[in-house]
Amino acid sequence: MTDLNSIINQFIKEDRFQRLIQLDEFYLEKCRILFQEFKYYDISNFRKELIDFSKNISKPFKYITLLENEKDQSIKELLYLIGRLITYFDTKGWNIREWNEYDDKRVISKANLSQYRWLVNFISFKLNECIRWHTR
Repeated sequence: MTDLNSIINQFIKEDRFQRLIQLDEFYLEKCRILFQEFKYYDISNFRKELIDFSKNISKPFKYITLLENEKDQSIKELLYLIGRLITYFDTKGWNIREWNEYDDKRVISKANLSQYRWLVNFISFKLNECIRWHTR
């Protein structure tokens, strides 16, 4: 166990880790806040429309086209929120330069998931279709 402790101690002495340790806020605080907004976003007034929308998403698609063509304002607002959230989750998030508010454009991962996959999974999360894996 002391070997592991010494390895950890060596790593945390490095400048890159010291910068993280010294931050005044959580490194991905903006992502955390946005995810909380998404998590508690009320879809009860347009749940049926969101289900219909999710069944009709065709791929490939461009996120900007999806936003511009959506006529239901409630769905459009949710798409905007999801799009912003994706820019904190993946380096390939569409419009990352504008929507990711960090100067260094930090993200959780370089997942390389398609925008389609991100969108479908975030919508599924909102529709509680992922409750089986979420409660395990």
